[in-house]
Amino acid sequence: MEIKISKCSKTCAASERDFAHEDEVISVVRLVDGSLEREDVLKEYWDEARAGGAYSVWSHRYYDPKMAEQEPEEEFSPLRQLFYTSITSEDRIDLALAFLAGQLLRRQKVFRKVKEVEEAEDGLRLVLYSDRIGGRLIEVRDPRFSYAELDAARARLVDALMAMDAPPAEAEAEGAEAPVEPTAEAGTDESFEEEQEPLGDAESADAQQEEESVVG
Repeated sequence: MEIKISKCSKTCAASERDFAHEDEVISVVRLVDGSLEREDVLKEYWDEARAGGAYSVWSHRYYDPKMAEQEPEEEFSPLRQLFYTSITSEDRIDLALAFLAGQLLRRQKVFRKVKEVEEAEDGLRLVLYSDRIGGRLIEVRDPRFSYAELDAARARLVDALMAMDAPPAEAEAEGAEAPVEPTAEAGTDESFEEEQEPLGDAESADAQQEEESVVG
């Protein structure tokens, strides 16, 4: 038996209101005289009685391709969502995450840096960004984050992006300005950890003889 279900209608069956892009819709299919008939209803107008005797019921969001084409991809960027979620937090790690995310969004040309104040009256570093989507102005504060705080924020940012299935942004987050662990300077004992193989008896004797000849 071949089952054919018609596409979603453009109008709510209960209110006769036209669907808008991203409206939540509940659809019901009934078997009438050997064929499937579909009915689409806005969630706010849905009545459970409509599900009586239904072949299938499911919910979805109405998709208007014309409206979808007008929406920039960046509007749904996981990185942008993380930025706006973190910027309102009072946790210093979240604020450091917003600081790093702002740099990445500027690199992606989603944000435009309007102004930067290195030393404000309260001792904070301030960066003012303009969100190209909607023209919103956002102030990002840097209360002199420590290396540990920036490193923890970078790790939290990467983990959050991985959880949101955003590999490209995750890769960029790896390159965000974060603390670099200090390394030992070249030529010091700490920087030289290569183990030397022990000399054999003959090589040891030759080395000892050579050393004595130099001392003599």
